[in-house]
Amino acid sequence: ACLGPIGEPPPAKDAAWRCCECEAGVHRCWICKKHDAVEDTGADIKSSGPKIVLQERMNKIAQLKEMVSDPDLKVRRCSVSNCGRYYHISCIGDNKFANFIGDRAGYSSFRCPLHYCCICGKSGNSKHLLNCCRCANAYHVACLTEDVGPYARLTKKLMYCPGCYDEVNQDESGRAAIEAAKQTTVSTNYKQRVRTTGGSKRKRGDKGRGLKLRLPAKRRARGQSSHSGFVFEEGETYAVTLMLDGKAVLKKEWVCS
Repeated sequence: ACLGPIGEPPPAKDAAWRCCECEAGVHRCWICKKHDAVEDTGADIKSSGPKIVLQERMNKIAQLKEMVSDPDLKVRRCSVSNCGRYYHISCIGDNKFANFIGDRAGYSSFRCPLHYCCICGKSGNSKHLLNCCRCANAYHVACLTEDVGPYARLTKKLMYCPGCYDEVNQDESGRAAIEAAKQTTVSTNYKQRVRTTGGSKRKRGDKGRGLKLRLPAKRRARGQSSHSGFVFEEGETYAVTLMLDGKAVLKKEWVCS
């Protein structure tokens, strides 16, 4: 059921691996950011084989169980296999872009709002979709017209949406990230796979140019899907570097909250 090991020691051969959150049965709601137990639907895939038991992992699992905000509240995972986000049903129940299978009172599963454009309401299956890295809003690139409001595109798939832009822009580190993103204009043609940077076109095979977000190397899991999100523990400090044409234009340490 896990997306794959992220920032964890590689498992022994033939050993089962589950993240600390899945092992504890506790995940954080993507909207309210509170930790709660996962609703038992009977659909989760149980790992087989010997489990890896490390004291550090056991401590994290115990800590996660203590972070449960309300024993009566449960979170459930989005049904999209490579999403990995969890939600309280009470947090997304009124969100018109959450797609429930069946009616919302007797649903069996759901797709979370980050798989649908909050302007046109259509999915990202046929058009490029940008996810806000602060909230549960997503936008088609083609739907981000001038009247939508200011936003900042950070990477190919991540952005500060118009709803979060003003708040981010009030923070010094947020402004620095936005300014670094503005130094390059990137547009992607999915048929020709051509990227435009600074007025000149180049093929995707050209490396070392354009704005790139460099995350900690230890977070890049071998064999991890390119669609998988990066997971950090609450209170953990990590470094993020924005690269422009192969040069670091912004280095910042962040604390996950």
